[in-house]
Amino acid sequence: MQNFIKLNLLLVWIFFFTPAELFSQIEYEISSEFNKKELSILGKIIGDKRIVMLGELDHGDGSTFIQKTRIIQYLHEELGFNIVAFEAPFSELAMLDEYNNMNIESAKKELYSLWSKVNETQELFSYMHKNSMTLTGFDSRHVSKRTLITDSIVKHFKLDTFDVAVKNNLEVLDTLLFNDYESYIKIDTIKQQEFIDFIDNLIAFQFSNTKNILVSNHSSFWVQMLNSLKGAALTCWEKDEYFSVLERDKYMADNLLWIINKKYPEDKIVIWAANYHIVANQYYLNGGDKNGYPRFQLMGDYIKENQGTNVVILPFIHSKGRSSFIKGKIRKKPVTSYERILGKNYEFAIVDVRKCNKKMSVNILGHENYVRSTYSNFFNVCDAFIFSKIVKKSSRIKIEK
Repeated sequence: MQNFIKLNLLLVWIFFFTPAELFSQIEYEISSEFNKKELSILGKIIGDKRIVMLGELDHGDGSTFIQKTRIIQYLHEELGFNIVAFEAPFSELAMLDEYNNMNIESAKKELYSLWSKVNETQELFSYMHKNSMTLTGFDSRHVSKRTLITDSIVKHFKLDTFDVAVKNNLEVLDTLLFNDYESYIKIDTIKQQEFIDFIDNLIAFQFSNTKNILVSNHSSFWVQMLNSLKGAALTCWEKDEYFSVLERDKYMADNLLWIINKKYPEDKIVIWAANYHIVANQYYLNGGDKNGYPRFQLMGDYIKENQGTNVVILPFIHSKGRSSFIKGKIRKKPVTSYERILGKNYEFAIVDVRKCNKKMSVNILGHENYVRSTYSNFFNVCDAFIFSKIVKKSSRIKIEK
């Protein structure tokens, strides 16, 4: 009886999961070089769209950084993309740009160190500097630049720092920027609400003193920056991790859409972020049952909803390897996983899932968040996979004493 069951399972596997039958029509092998000729496959997928979202399974995937650099070079030289927006602090980077202090070196200082201080991204920054590309960010979180933001708000709004209420709210702002998620421990709920009201009043004041907010770029910048600070507060002060994630992605999307639609409405933009933030319709990753998966919107959903067919979503996937923020080797994928199937035939590949109408098991949200089944219409989630069989962890730049 056991042998009979095993035989039937084997027949099911052969029938449904033979690599040649499964995806041979949508897989394109590439080399480790990610050269222009090979990346022309991506060019065909992207076409004339102006927003390309490049993912990564983990922020410690060094080899992915190198591959994304090659893709960005191709997008710049062949398709005219000139801006790279990182999952990095919006307010600090937008302020540099607003007050004409923006260059690649100054922008790097405002990035999270997991990108700015690793060897695998330095080629990208050098290339962007050489080719006068723009680096910006869209995250509502910060890297503790308290004085820059607080002093700028005081100066712009001519705040009376001797006023007790103003002073208290500025202290709350400093605590928020310095302590990030742990700030809710240091700030009681009454002060939290007073700060939200303080920010809302500044936004209302900015609107009331602008005759035409739609044509005033400077005023638009200040409204967006204050709104982003509000998003940072709501994200960090939400004790429920589930709702905190929703708040962060909502305000990241809001910042990114301001960059896309108001700051650079005529430019082509590359988005650098985690797979988790860029993919759309995540409920499809649980078999397509909306009721079986938390119904929520993440950044990719907001961007897809606003930009429609003008955006291309490209997450990275891997079969095995190491990442800087995971101890030991990445958990081995099941033998039925698409990564294992791909790994039998390719070291590197581009998979055009726009033509995919089969179910597959694939790890798309994070190295430790394996999704065992997915909906057959995977094109609702992304446009293509960038596959590398082995991922290698990033390495910190050694600083001489």
